[in-house]
Amino acid sequence: MSTKINLSIRKRVLLLAVLSGLGVASVGGIALWGEAALGRVEAEADTYATLATRARDLKADIFGLRGAATELAGARSGPLIDLFQKRFDETATSVRDLGQLGGAAAVTTQIRALEQRLAEVKGLFDPLAKSYRTLGTSQNDGLNDAVRSAAGEMEAISRAKVLGGGGEAEFRLAYALAAARLAERRYMADHDQELLGEMETAAGRLERAIGRVELDDAEKATMTKALATYRGALAAWVEEDRAAFTTYEKLIGAFDLIAPVLEEIGKIALDGQAASHDALAEARAANARLLLFAAGFVLIGTVVLSLLTGRSISRPLGGLRGAMDQLATGDLDCAIDGTDRRDEIGDMARPCSSSATPPPNAAGSRPSARAPPTSRPSAPKRWKRSCAASTPVPRPRSPRSARPPPVSPAPPR
Repeated sequence: MSTKINLSIRKRVLLLAVLSGLGVASVGGIALWGEAALGRVEAEADTYATLATRARDLKADIFGLRGAATELAGARSGPLIDLFQKRFDETATSVRDLGQLGGAAAVTTQIRALEQRLAEVKGLFDPLAKSYRTLGTSQNDGLNDAVRSAAGEMEAISRAKVLGGGGEAEFRLAYALAAARLAERRYMADHDQELLGEMETAAGRLERAIGRVELDDAEKATMTKALATYRGALAAWVEEDRAAFTTYEKLIGAFDLIAPVLEEIGKIALDGQAASHDALAEARAANARLLLFAAGFVLIGTVVLSLLTGRSISRPLGGLRGAMDQLATGDLDCAIDGTDRRDEIGDMARPCSSSATPPPNAAGSRPSARAPPTSRPSAPKRWKRSCAASTPVPRPRSPRSARPPPVSPAPPR
């Protein structure tokens, strides 16, 4: 008695195909999951690479700003002030973008310190730019213009006296004025504190030379006022220049404090990039192992299910074929398995079972026992009987039909 099977062969084959498809789909899903995991690791590696690149570019920008500050201190030009301000704003924007980067959580402290350092730079640059504008970004504005205008008024009177046939006092005045302007130019160019005493000495010599020249009241008033304006503007220029120089040194110091922060950010980015590359290689290897295991498991499972399905079909079919061969030889004493199956094999086994089982007796009791094989005729005899039973028997002819056929008359001689 076989196990009761409710699924047809077609359904079992279809179920096997569905399970195989699900196995392949699961392998594909594992592959997609592995690719997603690799994508996350690659994204982390790309983030660290981007962080390292941004830190390197930001370091170049900071050093560029430091050089621009040095150039500005030497030239004190209005366009350079505007250019520095523009480049600083771009650098501050780059720092903010760096803080909003996906992998910037590892350098949050450093970015905050960098923003504080840039705020200090901004706080020092603004008064420095104001000092430079106060001093004058050219010879025609600021304290430069005040010194130049006052010296110009004195030079105009001195030139008039010399060209008007002046004597020794007038030439001494012209010489003292030229010496004062020379000391002024040298100090403004070199900012050397040793030249400050020379400039003060030249201004005192100029004041004494003015007192020796014969001047009318208007010229004397103009010369006295111009000298006072000149010395006042020059003193203000020196004071503002000292303040600007002090601010400039603080600004350079603030730039120098930014460099270690950038170095730390770059080191963290490079270390993270190296770790991400190692993690990426490990993730790829793990993904390959998992994919190979899943594919092997699905392949082995599919083969095992295929073998079990084939065996569940081939074995009963083999038994049924043997029974049908036995029935074909006329041997009805055979056992037919699979009659209780609900599939195609059961559909073939049940008719064979009815052919192999003898009909019940008249009393409705159980079928009588079959005769032992020794009492049955041999196979050739059974074959002859079967052929004789299937051969038609000729019927006897009726008397009328037994009459001889009519004879045609002989032709006349």
